[in-house]
Amino acid sequence: MPGHGRGGDDVDEGRAGTAAGVVRRTGCAVVIGRRGLIRGLVVVALFGWCIAAARAAEGVGGLRGSVVDADDSAPLANARVSVLEAAVSVTTSAEGIYSFDAVPPGTYTVSVAKDGYVRKIIADVVVQPGQFTEVRVELAAEVYEMEEFVVRGFDLGGGTEMGLLEIRQESTALSDAISAELMRRAGASTAAGALRLVVGTSVQEGKYVVIRGLADRYTTTLLNEVRLPTSDADKRAVQLDQFPAAQIQNITVYKSFTPDQQGDSTGGTVDILTKSVPDKGFLSVSGGVEYNTQTTGNDKFLSYRGGGTPTFGLDHGKRDLPFRSSEVPGYLGATVNPTLAATRLPNAQLLDAQTRAFEPVLGVSTKEVGPGYNFGLAGGEKFNLGGAGDFGFIAGYSYKQDYKFYDNGQRNIVTYSSGGADPSVENSYNDARGTDEVQWSATLGLGYQLDDQHSFDLIFIHNQTATDEARFLEDRTEPTEYTQSQSLRYRERTLQSIQLGGDHRFDDLGGVKLDWVGSYNTTRQYEPDQRFFKNAFDPINQVSAPQGELLNHILRVWRDVEEESKQGALNLTAPFRQWTDTEGYVKVGPFYDEVVRKFRQDSFSYAFPSQAGPLDDKKIENLGYTTYGGPGLWTDVFLEPHRIGFPTNNPPAINQ
Repeated sequence: MPGHGRGGDDVDEGRAGTAAGVVRRTGCAVVIGRRGLIRGLVVVALFGWCIAAARAAEGVGGLRGSVVDADDSAPLANARVSVLEAAVSVTTSAEGIYSFDAVPPGTYTVSVAKDGYVRKIIADVVVQPGQFTEVRVELAAEVYEMEEFVVRGFDLGGGTEMGLLEIRQESTALSDAISAELMRRAGASTAAGALRLVVGTSVQEGKYVVIRGLADRYTTTLLNEVRLPTSDADKRAVQLDQFPAAQIQNITVYKSFTPDQQGDSTGGTVDILTKSVPDKGFLSVSGGVEYNTQTTGNDKFLSYRGGGTPTFGLDHGKRDLPFRSSEVPGYLGATVNPTLAATRLPNAQLLDAQTRAFEPVLGVSTKEVGPGYNFGLAGGEKFNLGGAGDFGFIAGYSYKQDYKFYDNGQRNIVTYSSGGADPSVENSYNDARGTDEVQWSATLGLGYQLDDQHSFDLIFIHNQTATDEARFLEDRTEPTEYTQSQSLRYRERTLQSIQLGGDHRFDDLGGVKLDWVGSYNTTRQYEPDQRFFKNAFDPINQVSAPQGELLNHILRVWRDVEEESKQGALNLTAPFRQWTDTEGYVKVGPFYDEVVRKFRQDSFSYAFPSQAGPLDDKKIENLGYTTYGGPGLWTDVFLEPHRIGFPTNNPPAINQ
């Protein structure tokens, strides 16, 4: 089965679906008549008992309660209540009531937010099977009344909720923000997880943020007010799961447009601010071990031979492309002409060598994995240089190994008709997926402050993520012919940023401010040797065979996307006081942005070559390789040495 190559083609990986466990549903029906109050109360009690019995039978629980004002206990409508671990949210009714049904038993973190009130996090909320857990939440208004006083040389900073409140009050745009303190309390491990706490935002696929329901192409992501490039092949959005919480001081989400933002920020802007040089020295060490009932010690964890993530998320060439798709000769065809066959022999031998150059594994297997773990190290110090100002630094490193797995998922492909009829399920797949992920980050920040009017900062950031995924889907819609799909996908994501900036204030010029920044940023998404295998399976005769056009069902893809950006900006801000005695400012300055994207994709497919000539024993043997009736999956033997390569007969090359 020689390989045929094609360069620059996109890979169709199927339509999106959902994965969920199988849930047994039970229920009760109660009819209330009009024969008296006592009977009505009895029926209501019976109805409540039926609901509890049904929930107990399902093995799930529920969460409900109310949200009220902390000052006068008035109910708060349209407050957003989120169960973070379950990734579900509801808004309260006009009476301040909320309810979550069918919540699996466990311990959860609940977030409650409403405009004009301080966000509240309730940790360790326990849901029991067959029961509703009641949680009443009191929100305090974002109003602080105090006597007038003056604070000099003191900055609340953006790492606490109080500091962020001050920043939001001074902002001219509609914004929301999350501090490092809140991320720590909510258990958010990445920027993507933290943004689930912001009202008006949602996170898609665990990494893409959507603001006010607008598509990702309308959202801009900044790092310390510098725009980030993206290496995603299909989206303009930055993948926010690359930023660990240990690296972040705060995240600000701007939900309205201001003149100093870039033109494609109409949907909103996410600005990630990394931790800055501390006022005093510190050193912190952290670590943890994660036990997951679905993965830890599970010998059915889905992977493949040779799969798994390297320790530091760098493959070091083990999956690199052995040759370019442009080097693959065209399909040879079949002939009974010995002279013509002899001229094709060199190309046949080249195809054979190229086919054998690939890693022979195409399908999934299982293995046992251990617990996930993480650790971090951070430190910083500030030094007084006497009359020469202050110098400080902050450095940090974090590492995380994580496993995710499910084997009872359901992926449905639904079709809709133009006539307004109800949607119908076209295909329904049993879904199993195992994911192995390594993520580490390194940060170094240097700061120099000449005096209270002039400061300089240099920041270096490197984030590395490697993900290895094995997936198996089986469609049993047709009882006599199942469709089996397998995919093996390894991905490396790298982000680097170097930023140099300065802030200057000139009091003798009426408080004019000058700030500038220059940065070089690179991001890369490298997906070497993605493997896709799709076949038909006869459950009665236990035989696997190609389904449809084989050329489109067995693929290997190498894709490399890299984007780099160079940015520079200088802003001059001049304050003024207008005729109404209201303070304002004028902000002007040049801006430079250069973005270069590189994209390369090589795709390869396998084909069974046809053979001319008489039906002899060798030809029968070769034709037998086009199906598989042995134990296990077809992928287990598809590329075994005796099954691959250009088929030969006796005499040699007579009918190739």
